[in-house]
Amino acid sequence: MSNAITTVPAAAIDLFSPNDVANFEMVAADLRTLEARLSGITITTREQSVDVHNGLAEVKALQGQVEHSRRGLVNPLNEQVKAINNVWRPLTEALEKLEQTAKRKIILWQQAERERVAREQEAARKRQEEAERKQAEALAKAEAAKNSRVRDAALASAKKASEELMAARTEEPMDAPTGIKTDSGTSWTRPVWTFKVIDPQLVPREFLVVDEKAIRAAIAKGVRDLPGVTIWQEETLATRV
Repeated sequence: MSNAITTVPAAAIDLFSPNDVANFEMVAADLRTLEARLSGITITTREQSVDVHNGLAEVKALQGQVEHSRRGLVNPLNEQVKAINNVWRPLTEALEKLEQTAKRKIILWQQAERERVAREQEAARKRQEEAERKQAEALAKAEAAKNSRVRDAALASAKKASEELMAARTEEPMDAPTGIKTDSGTSWTRPVWTFKVIDPQLVPREFLVVDEKAIRAAIAKGVRDLPGVTIWQEETLATRV
């Protein structure tokens, strides 16, 4: 037998009872016999076709035996997994919902914080521009002054504008934080591109997937002509035991 397993793998031996091991090895032995019998036959006569047919029936019967044995081992485990999942699922779903709610609250707060900081930064920049304008005007007046009184007044205005400029620069808020770090953990936001299809007919062809299940269902109902699809009939063999 070229590829078939002849004994229960060591990794699974602890999962099998002695009867399961014996059953596995018996099926493996039958498989080796069938493989040796069928692999050497090339059908040239009716008798040979009957012999292969009988072998095929034995293959089908052996497949049924394998599936029955496999399900006998797997089904109880699947039921146990299902029962465990059912117990924990309400907690998992509640935690997922709570996680999404908390994340949404943080995201909404950070969005509002960014908007607030942006408004304050814009206001600070406008104050800086206004102070720079006043400073430039005062210095120009001082330079063009005809007497010391006018020059001193202009220089005083320039000094005041300079102080206002420094205050505006100092008061300009820093960018809003993109994360929160505490002893419990770290959370941060990052931009993620996403999408929503609004008109499937406008989506380029390279992003479309053919629904083969729908095509098979249509052919089963008698459809024999579909644009872009070649439909043909081929022969299959069905065996019942």
